[in-house]
Formats: sequence, C-alpha cells, structure tokens
Amino acid sequence: MPWPIILSVPGHHGEAADPEMLAWIKQLLDHALGSAAWVIIAVMGLALVAFPVGLILFYLTQQRRDRVDSYQETGDGT
Repeated sequence: MPWPIILSVPGHHGEAADPEMLAWIKQLLDHALGSAAWVIIAVMGLALVAFPVGLILFYLTQQRRDRVDSYQETGDGT
C-alpha cells in the first residue's frame, strides 16, 4: 500500500496555495523590482491579457496563411 502518499495528506492544508510561500514570493518581487504593488498588478494583468490576445492573433494569421496556400494550390480558390 502506498503509505508515503497516505501519510502526506495530513501535512497539506485546505487553501489553494501556501500562504507562507505567497508572502515570500511577494516579498521577493517587491525587493527585486523595487516598485509599488500596483505596478506588479499592472504587469501581471497585462501578461494575462496579452497571452490570449497573442494566441488569437497567431491562430488568425495561421488561418489566413492556410487560405492563401490553398488558393495558390488550386488556382481558383475552391
């Protein structure tokens, strides 16, 4: 029986993330960037918005490229 797995369950907490680790990460970012919390929030928000927008743009350019390639292969666009 996998005793190490069963015995490790009580060591976990019910929160989504370790609060001590999140506090450590926040302190590390504050020290490394030397800026206010709103700057970090703005950068993270920009990253969260830029990633899906970049994926959509990549998809649209690939879709357009496929249409151009299929048009050039057939010559009539069908």
